[in-house]
Amino acid sequence: MKKRNLKRVGAMAMAAALTLGMVPATAYAAGPLVRVASDSDVQMSSDPEAVYVNSYSGTERSENFNDNWKFYLGDASGAEDPGFNDSSWEQVNLPHDYSIEQDYSTSGEAESGYLPGGTGWYRKNFTVDSSAEGKRIRIDFGGVYMNSTIWVNGHEVGSHPYGYTPFSFDITDYVNYGGDNVITVKVNHQTPSSRWYSGSGIYRSVDLTITDPVHVDLYGTKIETPNLEEEAGGTVSTNVSTTVVNDSAEAQNVTLTHTVFPKDGDAEDSIGTVTTEAVEVAAGASADIDATVPVNNPTLWDTSDNPALYTVRTEVKVGDTVVDTYDTEFGYRYFNLDANTGFSLNGENMKLKGVCMHHDQGALGAEAWEDAINRQVKILKEMGCNSIRVTHNPAADELIEACNEQGILVIDEAFDGWMYPKNGNSNDYSVWFDQTIDDGNEIIGAESGMTWAQFDLTAMIKKGQNAPSVIMWSLGNEVQEGTAYGLNQTYADAQSKLIAWAQELDSTRPVTRGDNNVKGNTSGTAYNIMDSLAQAGGAVGLNYTNGSQYDTQHEASPDWPIYGSETASSVNSRGIYDRLGSGGASQTADKNLTSYDNSAVGWGALASSAWYDVIQRDFVAGEYVWTGFDYIGEPTPWNGTSTGAVSSWPSPKNSYFGIVDTAGLPKDSYYFYQSQWNDDVDTLHILPAWNEDVVTTNGSGEVPVVVYTDAAKVKLTLTTADGEVKDLGTKEFTTKTTDAGYTYQIYEGEGANGTAHKNLYLTWNVPFEEGTISAEAWDAEGNAIDLDQVEGRTYVTTTGDEAKLDAEADRTEIAADGTELSYITVSVEDENGEIVPDAANNVKFTVEGEGTLVGVDNGEQADHQSYQDDNRDAFSGQLVAIVQSTKNAGEIKVTASADGLDPAVVTINTTPVEEESGETSLSYYMMSRNYYVKTGNMPQLPETVTAVYSDNSEADMTVTWNEISEDQIAQTGTFSVAGVTEAGDTVSVTVNMIDQVAALLNYTTTVPVGTEPVLPESRPAVLQNGEVISASFPVEWGEPEGSYDEVGPVMVTGTANVLGQEMTVSAVVRVQEQQVTIGDSVTGAANLSQDIEAGFQSDTLEAIKDGNTAISDNTSGGANPTAWSNWTNTNKNNDNDAEITFRYDTQQRVGEIVVYFARDYSGLRFPNAGTTEIYISETGEDNSWTKVEAEETIAESENPTRVKAYTYNFDPQLATYVKLRVVNPTGTDLSKPSVAITEVMINEWTGSYTTNSTAALQSLSVNGLEASASDLANGYFDTEAILIDTIQYAGADNAAVTYIPPYENAAKLIIESEDHSTRNTFTINLGVDASAGDAADDSRDYDYTKTTATAASEYPGGGNEGPASYAVDNNTGTWWHTNWNVTVPMSDFWITLELEEETMLDALRYYGRDGSINGHVGDYKVEVSTDGEEWTTACTGTFENISGWQIAVFDQPMMAKYVRLTGLSTFGDSGNNRFMSAAELRVRMAEETTDISNAEVTVPEVKEVDVVDEDHPVTLSADEITVALDGAELRYGVDYIVSYENNTAEGTATAIVTGLGQYGYSGSASAEFEIRVSGGSEVTATGIAVKTAPTKNVYTEGETLDPSGLVLTVSYSDGSTADVAYSDETAGSFTFTPGLDTALEAGNVTVTVGYAGFEAMFDIRVDEEEPVEPGGDISTAVLEYAIELAEGASTDGVVDAVKENFENALQAAKDVLARVQEGDTTVTQSDVDTAWSNLIKAMQYLEFKKGDKTDLEKVIALADEINNNLDSYLDAGKDAFTTALAEAKDVYADGNAMQDDVDAAWRALMNAMAELRLRPSKDLLEDLINQAEGLNEADYEAESFAAVRSALAAAKDVFANEEATPEEVDTSVSALEDALAKLTPVSTGGDNGQTGTGNDGQTGGSSNSGNSSSSNTSGSKAVKTGDTANALPFAVAAAVAVAAAAGVIVLKKKEDK
Repeated sequence: MKKRNLKRVGAMAMAAALTLGMVPATAYAAGPLVRVASDSDVQMSSDPEAVYVNSYSGTERSENFNDNWKFYLGDASGAEDPGFNDSSWEQVNLPHDYSIEQDYSTSGEAESGYLPGGTGWYRKNFTVDSSAEGKRIRIDFGGVYMNSTIWVNGHEVGSHPYGYTPFSFDITDYVNYGGDNVITVKVNHQTPSSRWYSGSGIYRSVDLTITDPVHVDLYGTKIETPNLEEEAGGTVSTNVSTTVVNDSAEAQNVTLTHTVFPKDGDAEDSIGTVTTEAVEVAAGASADIDATVPVNNPTLWDTSDNPALYTVRTEVKVGDTVVDTYDTEFGYRYFNLDANTGFSLNGENMKLKGVCMHHDQGALGAEAWEDAINRQVKILKEMGCNSIRVTHNPAADELIEACNEQGILVIDEAFDGWMYPKNGNSNDYSVWFDQTIDDGNEIIGAESGMTWAQFDLTAMIKKGQNAPSVIMWSLGNEVQEGTAYGLNQTYADAQSKLIAWAQELDSTRPVTRGDNNVKGNTSGTAYNIMDSLAQAGGAVGLNYTNGSQYDTQHEASPDWPIYGSETASSVNSRGIYDRLGSGGASQTADKNLTSYDNSAVGWGALASSAWYDVIQRDFVAGEYVWTGFDYIGEPTPWNGTSTGAVSSWPSPKNSYFGIVDTAGLPKDSYYFYQSQWNDDVDTLHILPAWNEDVVTTNGSGEVPVVVYTDAAKVKLTLTTADGEVKDLGTKEFTTKTTDAGYTYQIYEGEGANGTAHKNLYLTWNVPFEEGTISAEAWDAEGNAIDLDQVEGRTYVTTTGDEAKLDAEADRTEIAADGTELSYITVSVEDENGEIVPDAANNVKFTVEGEGTLVGVDNGEQADHQSYQDDNRDAFSGQLVAIVQSTKNAGEIKVTASADGLDPAVVTINTTPVEEESGETSLSYYMMSRNYYVKTGNMPQLPETVTAVYSDNSEADMTVTWNEISEDQIAQTGTFSVAGVTEAGDTVSVTVNMIDQVAALLNYTTTVPVGTEPVLPESRPAVLQNGEVISASFPVEWGEPEGSYDEVGPVMVTGTANVLGQEMTVSAVVRVQEQQVTIGDSVTGAANLSQDIEAGFQSDTLEAIKDGNTAISDNTSGGANPTAWSNWTNTNKNNDNDAEITFRYDTQQRVGEIVVYFARDYSGLRFPNAGTTEIYISETGEDNSWTKVEAEETIAESENPTRVKAYTYNFDPQLATYVKLRVVNPTGTDLSKPSVAITEVMINEWTGSYTTNSTAALQSLSVNGLEASASDLANGYFDTEAILIDTIQYAGADNAAVTYIPPYENAAKLIIESEDHSTRNTFTINLGVDASAGDAADDSRDYDYTKTTATAASEYPGGGNEGPASYAVDNNTGTWWHTNWNVTVPMSDFWITLELEEETMLDALRYYGRDGSINGHVGDYKVEVSTDGEEWTTACTGTFENISGWQIAVFDQPMMAKYVRLTGLSTFGDSGNNRFMSAAELRVRMAEETTDISNAEVTVPEVKEVDVVDEDHPVTLSADEITVALDGAELRYGVDYIVSYENNTAEGTATAIVTGLGQYGYSGSASAEFEIRVSGGSEVTATGIAVKTAPTKNVYTEGETLDPSGLVLTVSYSDGSTADVAYSDETAGSFTFTPGLDTALEAGNVTVTVGYAGFEAMFDIRVDEEEPVEPGGDISTAVLEYAIELAEGASTDGVVDAVKENFENALQAAKDVLARVQEGDTTVTQSDVDTAWSNLIKAMQYLEFKKGDKTDLEKVIALADEINNNLDSYLDAGKDAFTTALAEAKDVYADGNAMQDDVDAAWRALMNAMAELRLRPSKDLLEDLINQAEGLNEADYEAESFAAVRSALAAAKDVFANEEATPEEVDTSVSALEDALAKLTPVSTGGDNGQTGTGNDGQTGGSSNSGNSSSSNTSGSKAVKTGDTANALPFAVAAAVAVAAAAGVIVLKKKEDK
């Protein structure tokens, strides 16, 4: 059960919701066209667009959500943001398929219909009425193909990858009630993803469901009738399990009432009802409530035309209130699958007469329109079909509902494949099958750890669990086919999981699977996996299994319930009779196939053959013919699984498999099935047509005339053109009956066909002669059949030329709901009204009235004309147009016309669906929705918008906009402004406030060779600070600089206009070839054959695909089970070659073949090089083979023994048949050598195109200086230059780079990845001291191999730490370390590097050791020397305590032979300043620079200025100064910078030119110039102009002028300008006419503003004030509501000033309201609105509460105690403490201080107290000093006493330091203790008692027992500095105590162990 967050909204939140807020600007990548027009020089707006009012109230439980979406195909990154500009997107209604709208392309694959996918974006604005607040809101998607992500108001709620299952999200928490909402759906359909045409987009319906918090859950009822078979005809126990959700905040007692009544009836017609006992459902939980409804004698659902359906209505009550009503469609039926007698429904045996069906609707693509699906089902039903297998994906709800209503049984299929991609479709569902759903995905139904496979299987079953039509759940289809794997244990495991999941959900239906591997096999992996399904109660689906295989299977597995899950696969065109077909399927020049039942794929069977095998066998439950309708994709025999045309272009794009074509026109085979399947109609259908140019003859020169009929006897006659009647003969069927009672007819008379199944229909061979062939027919009783009442073509006649069109609509009356369809079939006829069978006239359709043309189709496979065109050629004399109603009732007139032919007209009536449907209503508003305004300017929104009505009339309608605040326009960003039209509709616009635009983002993309890219029609703007804003501007792209037919980059330049500024934009298109990867072997899926006759075959052919390459010795004789050979054929027939053929059921991608040839000790030898040949074919027919040119590589050695691999590489191939021809070797030691093969690996290939996701720079050069790799990785580049003279850059992996010029000393490069998923910013910082460079850069290092390192101290041990030489061994895993066995004085913390020669150096690089901080250097000093004696400091500084390279830059380059690094402070795990270490050291050579001291500096002799002083220093421009060196001019700001002396007063000034070392210059030069003030004149104003007009520009007469927002630009005599804004401070300098106290009069008024003696003007509008009668038009509702809220608001604890402001605003509002209610006519609406606005704002500030000062008071009291004893603390921190205390007391005394202020003061005082340190006790230190001074040096070894001497000196310094810290005292104590402990007396013999040490000086035990003690000070060191050493300082301890008392800090006691 999905958990929801329950929220309470209070008065303050409501107040906030009534005001407008700024939404931060969002950065967008490439988006669709945003057309903008310039309203002024500061504002642009998008083109007007249709804005629909999509309002949902929740009065209905579920409302259709299909209308008024926006769609964009392509890159629209950022479109999830609510403020995104979608004004130019296409307006669409759902369902919608964007693939069907695109052009056919050779970049696509034949198997997917050559139609691309791509990324599509959908957005919809909608409102949810405020009355729905408190309810739950759910969005339900029927299906989105594929990989969809959903956002609501910018919040990502989740994603769903599968394209075929429904999914839902609870969006309650993200909806704005009463306000605008935006739902965004991104569909990321990356191809290749499917073996057939899938379509793309939201192709199924969407619903919005609004329920009470207590409601029936999604798919919340499960209805079962376990005893129906026994109870039928009486009272049926109907079990209803209901999942009830309680999303309220409290537990609820729930009762349910279930009522059963006929569908479309009333509950009063109930045949059963029950009410449950109350059940408590906990808050936020769900409960399953079970009930049994006794239902009185329900009619059983069956496969009749109008089966009985019922509604089970579930009412949910809380108390006595019905809170939810949920209807479930249900049908009563029971069925059985018997292993011997097949299928039965309601106790009656029934053959499953089924078809497989893909989901596309021909011209409509994948769009799941209800009428389109109903039409398909109706056509199949009339054929006699009683079942549909939904292949190979779950059905749409519309199909299940149609089957429920029309009596069609359904097998719903979950998946095509499972965990491995098929046919190289790398983006198919296998990517997600085993993937676990992310925890953050809010999709309803997802559980922790659930995979997508389980989720989608569950969704399919729950959706259909109550449908009477559904009889089986199919788990997959040919799951291994087209993958790199045969069936194996992985598949077995996957099937087990799927079975378990399915049966847990539904135990009333069997699971099943379509398999093409078993086919009569009675053992092996495929058999075992299928057997496990059968043993689990499943039904066995066998694909393409013939009669003998059925028999073998049934005999071996008599308990298996078997049916033909895929049969036939006949391939036919409609109306093609000029070829008879050969039984197979070969490509033809015109891309048409015969319509005779004589054309089938190699793995399939003819229609009659497949049915004959089924009808004879009672144990075969039925068949599912592949397929019912033709579908887009898989146009076998022109199918292809890789990109590119198959055969010539245009290649066939849809299948030939269907019984009905894509237009819904039946092929001739339709009538074969109708004659066999439909017992309710009589069928008689004659083929072919009877024109000489459309028929062909057999070998006898006669035309085969076929009759499909269920009549018992048929006679044909031919009436010739001259009237002669010829009797062609009479034929009569024989009826056959099976044991189970099934009957069928077979012709056994004269001339019966030798192939039995061809006698299921009748055939005459007739010499062609013009005329008419007609039939007579009789039933089994000898009664003549009325041919006017039969189905089919009862005569064929020779037609004349095309003369006219005939049109017939399948529905002449449809609903005016905008969704219903009418299909209009147009026939091209001769003058007698006969269809001309080969007519191909172009027919155009014109639709008038209340309808639109949505598609035109003719069923022809190779026709590439767009289905959306208004015309199409007829195919075989016919075509179909599809017309859809609008929402206005009326009439649709459809005219079909063709050149030279009489037109045809069809009229369709559209009927109202609602009372107002026939009346004019408002459809939408035409308005601009997006505005782009420069910051600081008030958006000018329109006063009116255009209302467009259903009759297309228009009217202007006023709109009142909400107020826009000054804060909103003062900054960049995006916000929404709502307005209300005079019709009461809420509309909104998006305002984008933008600053100075520096550029539009450049663009990159990639396409396959030969594909033209779709460049974005707009690009986002970038501000001068590098911020990418939400505003995008249209780009006009130029011609490409290159060809898309060649690999490489192609540049396209575009231009854009941004607020009057023309900008250049570039696009780089990377044209790429397909990347081919060789994958795994697909040999295991092949069917093998050889050209050697059966009696001469040797060994085992199947061995070459068993995965074993070794050859056995076969000592037992007989056939070798591990290899195939041609030994017998060679030796007995002298045949020296052989051919092995690999036949596949589907086309394979053949990329490489490896043949493992074998030898033995007698007759087998390896073949000669170059003799083996490879051939491929699509059909396997003799003339269809193509030799593959391959490169042969023979292994050098045998592996395994006696086996060699011969590898054949070639260009990628596509083939259904592969042939290997092998030739016996020559020149061997044998007279008749033969060839053996142990294994053949036919390895598949996959092709892919890469789209890069890198957003980084590949290279960068600034002013000629290359950025290093680390600079590029770090994302910034520091340069000493102060400007950029030249810049060069390149994006890595074709990333787009946009350069933003310097702004505030930084330039930006905006880098966007090729796939537009990532955007990064690279910064170039100007004027930065770049002398340090990159610490890791070793390019300028002095050669470390010429460096010798020495140190004052070295650890003498081994391993990874030790001598100084480790610092220059180029191994960071070793390091120099001071000797931690002894205490080393810090004066010895140094290491020196000696160079081989003196070198100019400028830095030292230091690598701190990895893995530990011991010895890391903190503060350092670097010295240099030329002789090792005299040292000069090069630099000092501080390193970070980190591992890795750091750099110490010299103060200036210095010549040195010796460099010394001294650690002034170091770090350590066990204490600081104890060790020093360095993993590596390097010195950096200074760059060679050119001294510019002698440069020639040219400046003006005199620089005249208007003013010069400290505030106006004089500088020279770049044009006024030149620097030349050796005749070359240096670059200002790059090679040098300029500083000045004496430039703040008149007289002589100096310009000092300093070279920039980064660019190779050093030193400085100077030049003098004279500063002279021009005439001594001062700078004066010369004029003013209005920069920004006042915010308010519309007034009502009587109001006074409000200058707020006015900004003037003042011009000065020195050419400068300055802006001055009107404010309280500057008001005295402004004058206005009219004056500020003058009442304004109505009209357009020009206001004159005066400033600094100058004037400027701006315009305002003053409207007349309309008199208002008491109780008149002034609206006070909002004000009254605000007062009501305010009176309920609490002011407890509110800041005094805020409280006072609120009380004043409330009183003012009440006063205004009272005046209105008293009839005061002087009160205006503006007065009311102002009072409302002021009160709302004042209410918002009530959140500003006084702070709780309890804790602050306690801390101040404690601090006062500390302050009284401040002398006890060290001086450090005292000043901060006293300051914090004083500030805390100020806050404590401030009555307006809020909680943030109080908390800040409390934290500051706490922190200051924590920093105070008590003066440490030095008693122990003094004792140690005395002890050390009392020692006699002569008694101890010199080295050990030296350590004492050093430690003693340091200890005395600390003892004397009054400000010594506790740490310094501790360190001195430790050092002195250690030195004393390690004193070594002058040796007197023996070594007992020596001290051992651990790593880094950690002291271990003595050599005696670890528990022994010492008389020295090496015992406990717990306390070193008295009673404060290990305790918190008093101030810190006190502060912690206070915090703990306040509940701020929780101290946890650790258990001592």
